[in-house]
Amino acid sequence: MRRWPYLIAAVVLSILEISFFPFLKGIVPAFSLLLAVLLALKADLRLGTACGILAGFVIDFTFGFGVPQMAITYGLIAYLIGRLASHIVDLGLLTYLVAALVATVSASLMAAFFSLAFGYSGWQLVINWKNIGGTLLFNALAAVLVYLFARKRLPSRN
Repeated sequence: MRRWPYLIAAVVLSILEISFFPFLKGIVPAFSLLLAVLLALKADLRLGTACGILAGFVIDFTFGFGVPQMAITYGLIAYLIGRLASHIVDLGLLTYLVAALVATVSASLMAAFFSLAFGYSGWQLVINWKNIGGTLLFNALAAVLVYLFARKRLPSRN
């Protein structure tokens, strides 16, 4: 299985996530997290985790975080969802939507933890319930797009 196209896609999606979407003045979709979750859930645990870590490092490097908080967050979420994949019933898009929503909430809470632990000022924005609701809705719509685009291109689960 070729893994490099997925790693490149994770990098490109994280670059879009931090460069293009903030100009829309709304809530930014976590396309790279959604790709990592989809890969960990449907294809390969290690590939999903690697894509999450790589995409997180791109975000950390861009924002200048001293601690690789997004790499830890995205990688850990993809790893945990990938570990759970063999223990849950696969209902296709519904399973992926539930996993994407759990990943979105987990990423928001982990971002708040890192902001509080390391003195970043963004934790007030992360714990805003209206912001979390908007992020859940927007990531659910983005998850449908990611799933429809990538479902036929995914490698088979090992």
